[in-house]
Amino acid sequence: MRLWIDEFAEVVHPRDGHTKIFFVMDAYLDESGIHDSAEVCVVAGFFAKVGPWRRLERAWIKAIKAFKVPLDRVHAKNLITKTGFFHKWSDARQSEFLAALTKAIVDSRIFPVCCGVSVPDFFSLSEKHRRFVTGATWDGKKFLTSGSPNKPYFMLFTECTKIVQAGTPLGQRAHFLCGLGKPIEGYAREVFAEYRLRPSAEQKLGTIAFPLARETPHLQAADLFSYLAYRHMLEHEDWTTRASGPLAMLVRNRKTANDVSFRKAWALKKAISSIPNME
Repeated sequence: MRLWIDEFAEVVHPRDGHTKIFFVMDAYLDESGIHDSAEVCVVAGFFAKVGPWRRLERAWIKAIKAFKVPLDRVHAKNLITKTGFFHKWSDARQSEFLAALTKAIVDSRIFPVCCGVSVPDFFSLSEKHRRFVTGATWDGKKFLTSGSPNKPYFMLFTECTKIVQAGTPLGQRAHFLCGLGKPIEGYAREVFAEYRLRPSAEQKLGTIAFPLARETPHLQAADLFSYLAYRHMLEHEDWTTRASGPLAMLVRNRKTANDVSFRKAWALKKAISSIPNME
């Protein structure tokens, strides 16, 4: 069986004599809560070397075949709410399939990353502060780029990028594959390109791409994590209430406690307070 991850690896590791990066981290990220009425926004996913991603892909395909689910029908919201393809499933069958997908993720040893924010708390910040946390470059006196002050997603995307960067050893390069629609994809590329120019990031960050989730088991795993985290944050508004069930399993392999976080107003303001002349 030809694996999707092997096809991507050939792009990252060309066989035409060019310099190769032999140690690569791949990060797959997805989002929940970017619709206009959302109270919470979440970006979540996993990162790992190619080997664990191969294990995930094989186990994921095995699980969906066992339950006779087409790859292009695996969507977390439909599974959890039993809608779409899953609308006739019993609770028992739903639980068994969810457990099989969760086991595929946990056993593959990929590392979870998740950042969420209260949308009202995000919009309680001034526009200047929202520009900064969504990627605008500030030189201490003025903005050099615009940011995206009306889209909390980009703050979370940047934070997840930082976590993956921190978890990528020197001498390795992290590539990002995200599940996004066209309206957001363009600015995501800009944010990533600007962040990649920072001295702390330029040696560790590689490329960014936007494959279709319906064709990509790795993004479907990120979709499952982001949707479960989204529902948990809607109910509890933080991670101090311990996750249970599949979500508790999905965060088990995190590298550090800070790799999973939820931002309230006080945390946002504390982060901004350290920026010079950012009043």
